[in-house]
Amino acid sequence: MLKRIVLAATLACSGSHIAEGQRLVRTLHPPERPAGEELKFDTNLQPLTILSLGMGASTSDANYAPKLIFLPDSSQVFAVFPGSDRLVGWDVESGEVVADLEIPGNPASVTRSPNGLQIGVVSLFIEENFGAASNNFEGQRIGAISIVDLETLEITTLNLTEVFFSFFNNLVFTSDGTRAFVASSATDELLQIDIATMTEAGPRIKFEGGTWPTPVTISPDSSLLAVTLIGSPLLPRDEIPDSVQIIDTASFTKVGSIVPNASVDIPIPGGLTETVEIEHDFVATNNLAFSEDGRWAIIAEQSTSGATALPELGYDRAFLIDMETREVDAVFETGGVSQTSVLVPDSQVFAVMSAVNLTFIDYDSRESWETQAKNSQFRTSSRPAFHGDQVYIGSPIWDAVLRYEVNSGEWRNLVAVAPGFESENVTIPAGALDVSVSPDGRTIAALIFNDNRLDLFQPTTRFTIPQLVHNSTWSTGIALTNVSGVEVEVRGIAYNNVGAPLVDTDECADPENEDDDCENVIEVVNPQTFNMGPEEQLSFTPLDFLDAVVGTTVEGWLDLDVNAEIFSGLFLSLDQQVTRMDGGSLSADGARAQVLSHFRVQD
Repeated sequence: MLKRIVLAATLACSGSHIAEGQRLVRTLHPPERPAGEELKFDTNLQPLTILSLGMGASTSDANYAPKLIFLPDSSQVFAVFPGSDRLVGWDVESGEVVADLEIPGNPASVTRSPNGLQIGVVSLFIEENFGAASNNFEGQRIGAISIVDLETLEITTLNLTEVFFSFFNNLVFTSDGTRAFVASSATDELLQIDIATMTEAGPRIKFEGGTWPTPVTISPDSSLLAVTLIGSPLLPRDEIPDSVQIIDTASFTKVGSIVPNASVDIPIPGGLTETVEIEHDFVATNNLAFSEDGRWAIIAEQSTSGATALPELGYDRAFLIDMETREVDAVFETGGVSQTSVLVPDSQVFAVMSAVNLTFIDYDSRESWETQAKNSQFRTSSRPAFHGDQVYIGSPIWDAVLRYEVNSGEWRNLVAVAPGFESENVTIPAGALDVSVSPDGRTIAALIFNDNRLDLFQPTTRFTIPQLVHNSTWSTGIALTNVSGVEVEVRGIAYNNVGAPLVDTDECADPENEDDDCENVIEVVNPQTFNMGPEEQLSFTPLDFLDAVVGTTVEGWLDLDVNAEIFSGLFLSLDQQVTRMDGGSLSADGARAQVLSHFRVQD
């Protein structure tokens, strides 16, 4: 009777007690190599460490993590190993290696093509380009661009001379995928590449000597390029300031220059304000990010934090640019050591990464807000990944991925990654840096820099059933319905009223029990894991869930963790004569209509 009542009611109910979580599901290791030849992300043999925030501490960090790339169908994920000249691909479901390809010259920056089936890889040739002391450190000035077909695993490479690529010289594609562009830092040039022929297309654009072009951004309609010139300490900044050069892609010519001229009002004694001109100092991670319509753009800078002894604890600024006038429209404060700027997908919000937080800027309302928990020490390649209204960031010192809500900046939870990482030096973390979300949103990958591996986890939905009772008076019935459309795995753990997991007691483990014929009785099995197919329904009581023996008393609550975004169900606690019942629903998602959210019947 109880099972029929609960199972029928779940078809109509939805409601409360919902939270989001994540579940670590798989670790991806690179292919095995002989001892001493293990694949490495690192190129300088100096592991990522926890920064010293003492006076005079340096923020320099040469540990740069490449970006992870998923296939469009989310079935495979790829990563380059800059320290080992390899590209490795894994099957997401099985964890097996599906590709192990050689890409010489320290492959570093990785960019997905518009169709998602190819990637462009920039090779740095670090050893060749830095030269030796006997040659006055004059390197060969070589580089390469490789296009990798992720389906056929074919590689086409363009070898280049008279170039010098850094970790921050990225490749960008036009929207039709026929051309690509990359800057050469030390030669102060911008290159155009014909993808069909894999040749340079026409002469290079030459910038002012010593201006060091680094990140390149392309507008949504592919009509413009924005190239950040970060300059050199040897240049007179009043004559050659840091700038963003605007390039017309059709003619491949310079058509504009953005030199931020802005001021802020600083409070002074007497209730007055003083207008102060803002200096700007771009670095290699400061890129221009476009809005979806190309009208607005944003770029951060590091003039303030760069002049302080504790830059991570300071602040910087971001400039909102009107791309019609190419002038600064508004100035926003960001966290110290401001870095990459991105547009939050399908929104009018920019996100600016810093060493301590993420600053969100709504270019329509001009409102800004920050993420909380400012103690993470994000690095130059701690890039944010977005999934719905959530943002994920790898925290290299916490060995975790942090999850925030975009609309409020509130910190929701962290997911521990790199279990089993063992370091000879306890001050060296595993180093979670790049985070990428698969196109279907069901897999989140974190690159673990010091441990040279990837951790995969899934976004899950967590439910709390506040009444899990089975005693002489009451019994709870629970009904679950999988409305997600796919098979899901449900993990449940039951707790008692003081928050401790229910555990089985081994009577034979009592040292005072000397009975050789003692037979332990398994009273409860907790936690439990089970699968549910699409549209499948399950119902159970506390004793059913715990595989408990008849007569066991249960009083507490039940937590369920489901690897699906939508799920439905409800619980009912009834007295043994079914004259009173108290219950509620499991989820606000999935039901076609909400009939009841909470109810109580007595007598």
